[in-house]
Amino acid sequence: MLRKRLPRGQQYIAYGLLHDLNATCRDVIRTALVPHSRHHGWYHLPDEVGRTATGRECLTELTEALTSPPVPIVAQADDALDRIVRLAQRIAPHVTDSLTKEITAYRAYQQHEEGLA
Repeated sequence: MLRKRLPRGQQYIAYGLLHDLNATCRDVIRTALVPHSRHHGWYHLPDEVGRTATGRECLTELTEALTSPPVPIVAQADDALDRIVRLAQRIAPHVTDSLTKEITAYRAYQQHEEGLA
């Protein structure tokens, strides 16, 4: 949805979607790496997740996401998808391996949609 909002000039919606996407990445990281955490949101995230090499790599990806412009351009939306795939590969490689065809199909769909715009 984020990628569709940008060419339409819907900056406020794009901002909200990007914020939601970043918060979802945080939740996925915490749930996968610290499933019994008593904390929610951003509280204690670096302390809990940063205890392992995988956690630190995930935090680096999340930091990159949070320091990107709040209203992205299409290329940054594509970067966000790449970041999510990288995070998923770090956290649950068996799941991303099973979704290879779906991820490839989604990227082909994006290219097709871009040609129609």
